[in-house]
Amino acid sequence: MLKCSQLLGIAGFLILSNLVNLSYAAAKTYQTNCGKVRFFVNVLNNGYAFDNSYRLSAETASGFFELYTGKDEFYAACLTTIHNQPLLIFQNFCDGSACVEQNYGVVDPETLSIRLQPNQDNTPNTQALSDLLGFEAPNLSTSTLAFCCNQQTLQLIEKTFAPVENESLTLEQHLTRLLTEPVKQKLFIFTLLGLLSALYLYFRKKPGTKKGNSPN
Repeated sequence: MLKCSQLLGIAGFLILSNLVNLSYAAAKTYQTNCGKVRFFVNVLNNGYAFDNSYRLSAETASGFFELYTGKDEFYAACLTTIHNQPLLIFQNFCDGSACVEQNYGVVDPETLSIRLQPNQDNTPNTQALSDLLGFEAPNLSTSTLAFCCNQQTLQLIEKTFAPVENESLTLEQHLTRLLTEPVKQKLFIFTLLGLLSALYLYFRKKPGTKKGNSPN
């Protein structure tokens, strides 16, 4: 039977492994300037291959604003209309052979208003984007104009668990993530339950003074 110190050592190793793994989460941040605004797309893998979430946000002199959240596949680019107006164009669609890729959204950098939303019924809105641009809407998933989010890069991140870009977390931040991210939360809980169970069994069977007797 394992000694208490050995059990504690094993449990400690498992907990620290979970903490270290948080530093190697499949996450990446893309960014670009469009007009006078800095746009960011934060990509987070939810624990399974190709299960990605996307958060589009903007930073201005007034602060930081979250504009749109999506999943599956997401691409974005800053394009200029025929009237010389910059627009942040994004393309968000489901991941499957029946999914329509030509599903666009548009953000006006001057007001941060959403001028076009992706359709929720898996139908294209290419013409609406073409009308805003004044020319044929490009497919950002195959265009070199897109600054985000190359799927080959994301797949590589998922396979190799590359470190989070531009992010150095403190122990407190690691613990916060550990207790809030669903997958890591479950691992952490199971580790603690295993430790408590092992300690209970150890002290329950530990030789010692029987109940009702006084120690010598």
